[in-house]
Amino acid sequence: MKIYVLIVLLSLLQSNSIYAAQKHPLAKLWDVEDSEVPKLLEREKNLIAIDKILRPILEQDNFISSFGGSVIYPKEDIITVHTVDFSKLDDLKALPQINPYKEFIEATKPYNPKIIYENSALASQNVTQLRRDVNSRNLNIKLLGHCYNERITKNEFLYAPWRSDSPPKLLIGPMVFHMTVPYDFGVINFVGKDVVPTFYVRNDVAAEYRELIITDSAPVSSAGAHICKSGRTTYFTC
Repeated sequence: MKIYVLIVLLSLLQSNSIYAAQKHPLAKLWDVEDSEVPKLLEREKNLIAIDKILRPILEQDNFISSFGGSVIYPKEDIITVHTVDFSKLDDLKALPQINPYKEFIEATKPYNPKIIYENSALASQNVTQLRRDVNSRNLNIKLLGHCYNERITKNEFLYAPWRSDSPPKLLIGPMVFHMTVPYDFGVINFVGKDVVPTFYVRNDVAAEYRELIITDSAPVSSAGAHICKSGRTTYFTC
């Protein structure tokens, strides 16, 4: 059995215009109006900070056998702790590190894990890179290692516009490093002369928010935090 570990960047998406509608991708994800997205992003940021304090404690010897992890819920502004021993919850909340945030840890659920295994050739292959003041002649692009094709000697990647049936012709560059274990990870050396990288996530098929600016990044370590992706066939979803 293969286990894929994805290292993902958490993108905070900036919108310059706010509408009383549900056109922003995160508004659709959370089922709220566009005007509520900034508030929920702040809630999510706060819950992630609390969860970073909580998770190492749940892994300690005196708690690890009683708890099965935590999930943040930005819309409800709570953190759910999965447990097999509800009597341990009061001990957890009484800890000095947790007590200031105990109002966020009110919801508990029995621990009943679901295991999802994906071993499909159709797995998403998206490209993301975040840097400032970058020299595009000295740029490596990070993506999934399983995009490397072992059957050919020259793994070169080309730019393909959305909704285009024409064969791609604009060179991005060759994959110069790849691995799938312990992480699914690859690096493309950007050498193309006719393609310029930008710090935006594409959303071309939408009427609004056609480009979403990447303003920050962080490892997605909290279950329940939002992740968005932009793909040629699946387009932009969160």
